[in-house]
Amino acid sequence: MEDRVPDPMIVLLTRPEASALRFAERIHARMTAEVVIAPMVRIDPVPAEVKWDRWRGAILTSQHGAGRLGDVPDGLPAFCVGRRTAQVAEAAGCTVRSADGDAEALIAMIAELRPEGPLLHLRGEVSRGEIAGRLTALGLETGETVVYRQQDLPLSDAGRSVLSGSRAVTVPLFSPRAAERLVRAGPFGAPVMIAAMSAEVARAAEPIGAARIVVAERPNAASLLKALSELRGA
Repeated sequence: MEDRVPDPMIVLLTRPEASALRFAERIHARMTAEVVIAPMVRIDPVPAEVKWDRWRGAILTSQHGAGRLGDVPDGLPAFCVGRRTAQVAEAAGCTVRSADGDAEALIAMIAELRPEGPLLHLRGEVSRGEIAGRLTALGLETGETVVYRQQDLPLSDAGRSVLSGSRAVTVPLFSPRAAERLVRAGPFGAPVMIAAMSAEVARAAEPIGAARIVVAERPNAASLLKALSELRGA
């Protein structure tokens, strides 16, 4: 009797569609997996005209903010939370520095560099970390402008289907808010495993009752992908 080939790992991605598709490519490059894309948030631009004549640098905590830089002075310094955000800002003409982490890492980097200000944080309607206020309190004048809105979406039929089945479903979660969305969509019949971007994300996901949660070593996509790999054989 031949040995049965194990079913591929099911990975559910709840990020905005474009971001989910990019992360799915990285998953497929690293492992065999059945990736189900079920966005639970949509990014909508907010009308906002950013004039850079009074700002000496940009603070960017997501690629969505970087995509709303507009017409920046050539070489404008941009302090970015991670590599993808930095890539988008660089394409817009900025000179970038990446914290390759989370908001806390970004604040620490800016506080150490102490760039010439004032700085402007382009952020979403919902934002954690109080970056502008904290940097201003450190003596680095920082303003903020909302340039996009995160619109929550219901769990799709495809997502509901895998989470109602008998096979384990692994969900990478990039933020506490993503974890909170998934909690609200539950409970689920399928065993759920979580790859969490940080300890804060893992705490937000606790009500799901996951069979296992692995926290990424660092708060970036590469480390989250590694955490996902650890769950492959669980």
